[in-house]
Formats: sequence, structure tokens, C-alpha cells
Amino acid sequence: MTYQTQEQQLQLINQRINQLHQKQQSFRNSTIVAMSSFLAANIESGLMRILGYHRDPQTRATFMEDELARVFVTIFDVKHLRHQLLLNMFAKEVEMADCYQMILRGNGLPTKMMSFCFKLYGSHYLLRAIQK
Repeated sequence: MTYQTQEQQLQLINQRINQLHQKQQSFRNSTIVAMSSFLAANIESGLMRILGYHRDPQTRATFMEDELARVFVTIFDVKHLRHQLLLNMFAKEVEMADCYQMILRGNGLPTKMMSFCFKLYGSHYLLRAIQK
């Protein structure tokens, strides 16, 4: 291989790398535009999803737990195992608690699951109870 062909190959590689960087930047910009549009269209849902992409892992985990709670309740409800899911989650929460004040605090996954169940099924029950 001659010096000239090696230099040409290096130029081709550099051009390809530049093209990939441009495509990557274009993809990033498109993602930002799409997420901004999603947020503008539905602020509540959009905010929850966008915060799932936050740089801080703790923030991501916190906002994804809400979605995880909905998914768990929905899946276990379809399989008619919602009661067992909640029972196991609450038992684990009690087992892991250092003291009784920490049981079912507002930011734990079991509490979020219970809250979602109340929203999903509680309104029907509440309406029936009020009508009686």
C-alpha cells in the first residue's frame, strides 16, 4: 500500500466519522423536538416521561416508579392476582422498614401501587357508597 492510498483511506474514514457525527446530532435535535412537542401536547403525561430521561438516576427512578406501579397493577389485575401483588408488596415494605414510621411512606412503590388502585377502582366504589 502506498502512502497516497493510506492517506486517502484516512480521509474517507474521517469523512465517514464526520457524517456519523452529523447524523447523531440530527437525531438528538429531532428527539428534543419530538419530546418538546409531546410535552406541549400533554403536559402531565409528557412531564412524567421526560423526567424519566433525567441525568440523575435517582430522579429517573422516582418518576419511572409511577409508571412501573401502573404497569404492575394492570398486569396483575388482568391475571386476577392484584390482591396477591399488593399483599406481597406490603409485606415486603413492612419487612424492610427500620421503624414503623417508615411503613407505607408516600414515595415507596407499594404506596404508589395502592394509590393507583384507589384511583382506578376507588371512584366506582365511592360512587356506590354515596348513592346508598
